[in-house]
Amino acid sequence: MSLESYNPLDIVNLGKSLTDAFLARPLQVLPTTDFQGSGLYGLYYLPTADAHKFYKREAGGDVPIYVGKAMTKGSKNSLFKRLNDHRKSIQAASTSLKAEDFQCRILLVDDVWVPLGEQLLINKFKPLWNRKIRGFGNNILGEKRLTQKPSNWDLLHPGRQRTTNKKNEAALIELEEKLQKHLDSFVNDEN
Repeated sequence: MSLESYNPLDIVNLGKSLTDAFLARPLQVLPTTDFQGSGLYGLYYLPTADAHKFYKREAGGDVPIYVGKAMTKGSKNSLFKRLNDHRKSIQAASTSLKAEDFQCRILLVDDVWVPLGEQLLINKFKPLWNRKIRGFGNNILGEKRLTQKPSNWDLLHPGRQRTTNKKNEAALIELEEKLQKHLDSFVNDEN
């Protein structure tokens, strides 16, 4: 008989612990009341009407559409601020998204665990806005951001004033084709 020593600090065990703690948190509406803390969060898409055509997999609330983090960095309410920024981004894209169609799961955790936790949750859930439709969580990094081309998220959900709003129809068509192939791969896996 071969016995192995259990290491609670092994990356696999840490990942399971963080994931279990995250999933034990209830889904809630995006907070509007300020709170203190840093940690991890997942945004879940729970549409009240028909789901966006590319978000059918995410629409059930089982898989986060986006996973993110917020670390203290001199602000005691960094997690609230981050979620509030996300609400504003979704509201700015009001022609294609509604803030009331999103809920979140929040795990307050010490800063030391935040980067590891975020990466483990992204690897586990493969959220669409982290992997295929990048740009949702980008922070504004100075005036160059306003002159660069829109992110994939901004192409699909225009309205934020953080990038040029020049319509790039060719890039949007290419993105939609890639997203359709991605969506089709899930349908094919189920058959």
